[in-house]
Amino acid sequence: SSQKGLQLGHIPVFSTFSHHKHSNRSF
Repeated sequence: SSQKGLQLGHIPVFSTFSHHKHSNRSF
């Protein structure tokens, strides 16, 4: 249960990081 929660929490974090990188490039 704990591991599943961590994985789920990491998924969105990575998504945000990728989005920030794209935003920086556009900027």
